[in-house]
Amino acid sequence: MTSRSILPCVPPAWLLAVLLCTGCFPMNVTRSPGVSGVVVDAGSGGPVAGAEVLVSKATYRIDPGADAGGGTVVPAPPPLSAALAAARRPTATTGADGRFTIPPEKRWIMVTLGSAPAPPAGTVVVRRSGYATALLDVSGRTKDMGSIALTPAP
Repeated sequence: MTSRSILPCVPPAWLLAVLLCTGCFPMNVTRSPGVSGVVVDAGSGGPVAGAEVLVSKATYRIDPGADAGGGTVVPAPPPLSAALAAARRPTATTGADGRFTIPPEKRWIMVTLGSAPAPPAGTVVVRRSGYATALLDVSGRTKDMGSIALTPAP
């Protein structure tokens, strides 16, 4: 005598119908922003070739030194080590013209009616030997960062 499963095999269409009736449905959302732009030298304005550009899932935070008495709240980048640890693939290296493009990261998730996923956010990290590393806030699906000026390291 063989034992049978109590639950019958549920076809995918049936499962989808059940999920929709409960208010859940699949949605392809942007989990991490895509970025593009050009990296330039802050002094000369010329393109910086060979700069590494990456999108980190680490987000900006409120500066702990900001005035708690109702003053201006200053967003502060995450520590570089945290930004690098939360970096996602792919990364980009600027060409001779200083340009780069990193596509957004998309994922399928289950959402319920009446709820919307938070807009994607992160930190763009731009680094090159001989320059100070730049950390820039980014949010939205895709963003043209324009010109990112790197300051020569002292």
